[in-house]
Amino acid sequence: MIITEIPINKIKIDVRLWEVEQEHIEPIVASIKQVGLINPITVLEDNGEYTLVAGEHRLRAYVQLGKETIPTNVFPREYEDLELDKAKCVIREVDENLTRRSSDAYEESYMLYQRKIAYEKLYTESTVENRRKISGKVIPEIVDEELPKSFTKDTAEKTGLDISTIAKKVRIGSIIDEKYGKKADSLGISTRVLRTIVRGNDTEQVKESAKIHIDNIEELNKYFVDEKDLETVLVKKRNKFYNDSLNKLRKEKEEKYHLTNPVEFANELKGKISNEYLAEYIDSKVENDQKDLGLHLEEPQCTYEKTDNILICDTVYAKQFPEVCNRFMTIHVNNESEFEIVSKVINTFGQEVKIAIICLNAMIFSKYINY
Repeated sequence: MIITEIPINKIKIDVRLWEVEQEHIEPIVASIKQVGLINPITVLEDNGEYTLVAGEHRLRAYVQLGKETIPTNVFPREYEDLELDKAKCVIREVDENLTRRSSDAYEESYMLYQRKIAYEKLYTESTVENRRKISGKVIPEIVDEELPKSFTKDTAEKTGLDISTIAKKVRIGSIIDEKYGKKADSLGISTRVLRTIVRGNDTEQVKESAKIHIDNIEELNKYFVDEKDLETVLVKKRNKFYNDSLNKLRKEKEEKYHLTNPVEFANELKGKISNEYLAEYIDSKVENDQKDLGLHLEEPQCTYEKTDNILICDTVYAKQFPEVCNRFMTIHVNNESEFEIVSKVINTFGQEVKIAIICLNAMIFSKYINY
C-alpha cells in the first residue's frame, strides 16, 4: 500500500454499499478545517485509474472545500478477475465503516452480509491460483499466514464484534431487502426486533413475513411516535411493545408455528395487535398513569351520548363501566377512518337501535365531539 496525493478528478466512485448522507459530511468538513485529514481515503489502482474503496464522505468533504487533491491509500490490482479485486474492496469498505462510526441496525447488518458475500467470493480454492503479474510486478505467492480464516473469525478480528452477533446480523442482512431495511432504520427498529422477525424455516416466506412485520411496526407509529422526533423513548416503547406482542402470540400458538408459518403468523399478529393487544396496552398504561397520579375515574371523561341510543367512548371507559356498555350493541373502532364510516352509518338508524362505538383511544373521536 502506498500513501500519496491523488487528483480528485481522477478518482472514480463506483456503486457504493450505502448512500452518502450529508449530515455525516458536515462534521468531517469542520474537522478538516481544524486539523486536516487524519485518515486518508482508499482507492484501487489499475493502469493509472483509481476507483474509490473507502472514504466517500471524506472525499465529498474535500470536494465541498474546493480541494484539488486528497491524501490516499493506493492498493494495486491483485487478481486476474476484476470482480475479485472488487470483492476485496467491499471487505475493506465494510471494515472501515463498521470501525469508524455506529451504523443503524439494518445498515450494519446489510454491510456484514455484503462482507460475507465478498469474503466467500474472494477466499475460494480457485482464487488462490488467481494472483497475477500486474504492470511488471509479481504479486507474491500466498504464504500460510495469509490462508483464509472463517468469515466470522476474520470479521470478529477486524470489527471487534463477537461471533454470535455477526451471525445474527448477517441473517438480518440476508433476509430483509435494502428497501425495507432502510425503512426499518428510518423507523428506528432495533436489532433485537429485527433478529426476532427474521426467524423461520423457509427463507422466501421469512423474507415476505419480515416486510409484513416492518409494515406492522410502521402502523404503530401513530400510537407511539411523535413524527417530529423519532429519537424519543417512545420508539423504544414501541419496539418493546411489538416484540412483547410477538412473543405473546407465539406462546398462544402451537409450538414452532411462527417458524413453520411465518407469513400467516405475521398477518395474525397484525390482527391481534389491532383487535386486542394494543387496547390492553393502552388500558394498562392509562391505569398505571392514574395510579401514579393518585387519580380515580368516577365519571366518564371521553364519552358522548346522542339522545339515549348512541354512546361513543374509548376502551378505558368501556372497561371501567361495562354495565353501561352492556346496554348497547357494540362496535369496536381502531382508527379515525373507521370512526368516520361508522358514525355516518349509525346516523341512519332509528331510536330503537342502541349502539356503543368503542374506540381504541379517545384521540380517534375527540375532534368530532363537542363536550
